[in-house]
Amino acid sequence: MPSPVNIALTGLRNSSRRMETVAHNVANSATPGFMAQKVRSSDIAAEGSGLGVAIEAVLHSPVPGPLMPTDRWSDLAIMGDGFFAVADENGNIFYTRNGSFTVDENGNLMTLNGYRVLNISGNPVPSLPSGENFSVNSNGEIVMVNADGTITPLGPDYTIGIARIDNEDLMVSEGGTLYSLKPDVPAPELVQAGQGNGLTVLSGFVQMSNTDIAEEMVQGILAKTSYEANLKVVSASNEMTENLLDTVG
Repeated sequence: MPSPVNIALTGLRNSSRRMETVAHNVANSATPGFMAQKVRSSDIAAEGSGLGVAIEAVLHSPVPGPLMPTDRWSDLAIMGDGFFAVADENGNIFYTRNGSFTVDENGNLMTLNGYRVLNISGNPVPSLPSGENFSVNSNGEIVMVNADGTITPLGPDYTIGIARIDNEDLMVSEGGTLYSLKPDVPAPELVQAGQGNGLTVLSGFVQMSNTDIAEEMVQGILAKTSYEANLKVVSASNEMTENLLDTVG
């Protein structure tokens, strides 16, 4: 017969992780591109008996967050189910919905932590000409804005690549708003927005966190209630053991 204490301990671990997740989501409620986390749990059973609850995975909500205008052309937001692809100096590729980008002193389009933004070919967007004005159209194409208001296309190498990752189970959080793919998962093809794929790029906007504060408060209360209930089981068992030992002694 399964021990009530062992079952309660699995509940304590599960509830504790859920409370940590709620705290993490609330702390990042103002972080651009943050995807709220959720704990997926399942019952443990053996030979028809319940053995408690196990944490299967911590998933990330793909629901889009609200848009915030910034009036900076290099700040981008994706309308639709997609991620920007960025690479560090070693060529490691990450995915993010945080389009808070900037142009460095060399004309490179970068994330705020120094990663290069990738184009539809999977390469870093080439350096932009200095002393010019730019914009990004709804197809993700960086264009040069001339003094008379006309635009000059810069070519496909200057088109922002967008990755579509349909299964959130394949994603691994790398901290902040960066995500990688699990080992052995092939990298998705980078596509251009506006090709009948339901994707649109907005320049001068960033997508904010999709954390739902009201929902997190509810989940926090449920997790706390579950934690306290399981703790009572452990405390009662300890008290029974102590009384038994006192009796035997």
